[in-house]
Amino acid sequence: MMLVSRLTSYLVAAVLAAGIALSIARWQRNPRIAMLVIIALGLPLVFDFSLGCLCRLPAYLRWFYAVTPSERRLIFGIREAAAQIARAASCVLFLVAAFRRRGEGTEQQAGAVSRKARPPSLLEKWFRAGGVSPQQ
Repeated sequence: MMLVSRLTSYLVAAVLAAGIALSIARWQRNPRIAMLVIIALGLPLVFDFSLGCLCRLPAYLRWFYAVTPSERRLIFGIREAAAQIARAASCVLFLVAAFRRRGEGTEQQAGAVSRKARPPSLLEKWFRAGGVSPQQ
């Protein structure tokens, strides 16, 4: 059972890391959205990693086993509540990233590329070289 738990934790960490890598790859296209996605994916990854490291510190283990079982339940409850808050914050950041550009006004602000702002495509270059307009 412990092996399955660790494997799923490693799989989730790998998926989060892959999402961060994809977001970094798309940074040039939408930097604000990429930043929100990196924070949203990094928050649970860093939180789980830091708690995993904390639980393996010898000073923490000595203190943890010195407390009573009711205090341990309280500690686990606080830890689980903090983990749920981190997951909820991650979900909120995903929603903000998903709906970031909605309702901001013009098409240019909404992410549409105008014909003047983008370089001409190969097809447009070919039509111009032949003297034919692509709109005809």
